[in-house]
Amino acid sequence: MGAKDIIDIQIGVDELSADVVSKLVAAEYEFVPKHSSDHVPQGDASTAEGWRKLYFRGPARSRPCHIHVRVPGNANHRYALLFRDYLRAHDDARLTVELIKRELARLHGDDADAYYAVKDPVYDLVWQAANRWSASTCWSEASSPAA
Repeated sequence: MGAKDIIDIQIGVDELSADVVSKLVAAEYEFVPKHSSDHVPQGDASTAEGWRKLYFRGPARSRPCHIHVRVPGNANHRYALLFRDYLRAHDDARLTVELIKRELARLHGDDADAYYAVKDPVYDLVWQAANRWSASTCWSEASSPAA
């Protein structure tokens, strides 16, 4: 999906540990501790622990990428997979989200606060639809394709 020229990668690990941080830092990824949690969708009842993550930026010499390290089974891991799978299955929603992200990048590409002030509520709406879809299709993390 087009928007900012950044590749987002999710890695699932058994636990968010210092060992994971040291291995990615040794591979020249920049650890960004201030991004230690994902946005919690409006109305979500899961615990804050379920939204914790480790976040890294790719090496300066490579194509821009963001690495999100999450624990499978946690709310944020499920969110990333379900959101992706829902958009893959719903072209209209995917194209609309892509348009919104392109416009946000154009209008607020250098202002993260403004960018997320609009993006997060839009994603909350899509998240509600994705959850209804998952219930009607029996979607689960285990049934989600790895790529």
